[in-house]
Amino acid sequence: MLFAFLFDLLALILYFFQKQDLTTSRFTIGLIGQTMLVFALLVLVFSYKGKKYSQVQPVIGMRYFSIRFALIVFSFIGGQKIYFYEALSKTYLVSSLPTKMIKTDDQE
Repeated sequence: MLFAFLFDLLALILYFFQKQDLTTSRFTIGLIGQTMLVFALLVLVFSYKGKKYSQVQPVIGMRYFSIRFALIVFSFIGGQKIYFYEALSKTYLVSSLPTKMIKTDDQE
């Protein structure tokens, strides 16, 4: 669970690294870093050895996640959404960042 928070903190640091100066090289570095963090969170989700489900079973066949496992899963889902949005922005399918704001390395 602690690693999930550390990976989220690294993702936040990468975001502020990108936001300081929006060049294509920084944007690419941030996208690669976000990719590595999403894969690390995916490994955490599947390699979690603790208690995955709580004792509460409201309906037969349905069980709630334990709080620790739920935090890891929600961290993965949030990181995956951010990565997907950045990937769409990088391929210019969605204009989250106006293209006039992103400087190419030639403009520096």
